[in-house]
Amino acid sequence: MATGEALLSHFSEEEKRNREKWRATEERLTEQRKSVLADTLIEQQNLFVDLAKTSMLCAEDVLTSTYTLFGDDEALRFFRGIILRTHGRERITAHNFYVASRLPPSFLATFGELLIDDSIPAISSRRTMLSDQSKTPLHEGREAPQGAGIGN
Repeated sequence: MATGEALLSHFSEEEKRNREKWRATEERLTEQRKSVLADTLIEQQNLFVDLAKTSMLCAEDVLTSTYTLFGDDEALRFFRGIILRTHGRERITAHNFYVASRLPPSFLATFGELLIDDSIPAISSRRTMLSDQSKTPLHEGREAPQGAGIGN
């Protein structure tokens, strides 16, 4: 394509974007989709752990990400069940006790009081939190969410 044709095409597309605002949104989201799909599962898991440990995710994002990034078949079935059968903050408590049920029994005796806190979903810094029954403490390095747009 000649330089003049390329310029004409560029300005024609720009005019379409200005006239039809949805085009700019679609282009932006297409680029975002390409970027997101380029991430490996390990990269997504590491990013989740970093964001969760610094309280940059709301409780619902922590729950969803925990199961979709780390959950085995049983964990995913449990997650679907708590979405369908529990409401609101009770989901966090159910999640916390489920994670504890997959850890050694001594864990529950040691950290049981933390599990009833329905404002902070249990997380772990280990990528295999749900699939290998990790032994790291719940809420490791995590504070209650604070600030605008973060938390409840």
